[in-house]
Amino acid sequence: MIEKAEQECVDIVLGNHPGDSWVYTNDQYSFLDGMFVRGGVIKAVAEIKSRECAFGTHEKEMLNWNKMEAGQWASRSFRCPFYLFSYHAVSDVVACYQVTNSLGEFVRKYDVSDYGQNRNKNERDTKTVRRTVWLNSENPSLLKRCGLRCLY
Repeated sequence: MIEKAEQECVDIVLGNHPGDSWVYTNDQYSFLDGMFVRGGVIKAVAEIKSRECAFGTHEKEMLNWNKMEAGQWASRSFRCPFYLFSYHAVSDVVACYQVTNSLGEFVRKYDVSDYGQNRNKNERDTKTVRRTVWLNSENPSLLKRCGLRCLY
């Protein structure tokens, strides 16, 4: 089941892309959150993150390496761009980062490192080391509620 903050993000993106629909990948953990579809055609594959801070707090966006690989694979397979949508609830804004073009080629600078993270959102005491991508967060496209600014 999609979390409330992730659903808020999807709602904002859909509000800016009239006629589109969201296809969620499944009810459990997946390497890719879903796809935005228009007229039966996949227009974008997406990873959605909800951030517990105001927009502009951090210089880079964090993403697990396996999600980066899955996004690139889906982008190549479906011939559409892969986006990271980062919802900042405090600011009620979605920062949109195009990660690949429709050929699956990376279009945004990033670094990769091993990083000690919380095992999951609810278990903050147990840490695990994961291969992590740090996406450059300069100049994202910003979506607000009913802003009607199409991205893909």
